[in-house]
Amino acid sequence: HPRYEQGQAIYVTDASRAVGVVSALLSAEQKPAYIDGIRSEYAKVAEAHARNEREKQRLPLSRARENAHKIDWSSYSAGKPQFFGTKVFETYDLEELSRYIDWT
Repeated sequence: HPRYEQGQAIYVTDASRAVGVVSALLSAEQKPAYIDGIRSEYAKVAEAHARNEREKQRLPLSRARENAHKIDWSSYSAGKPQFFGTKVFETYDLEELSRYIDWT
């Protein structure tokens, strides 16, 4: 965003949220205030991130590598898959599935 000079970059969590953002950006009346709000919010997020980064205690790479998790692959045996290819659910209850859809 700070280096993007052709407009305002805005993050949305998923495509269903983009409609409101695009509407605000296309509206001559809403756009200036919306962008000001976004920039203010992003400045707060950037400052909080910078503050958290300054407070982190990081190990030197050599010490971090010494602390790496050691895995004993010699005693590991991968399980056999239950099936190969595509699995089709022909009688899946769509009412149950519909509870997991974000209808907004």
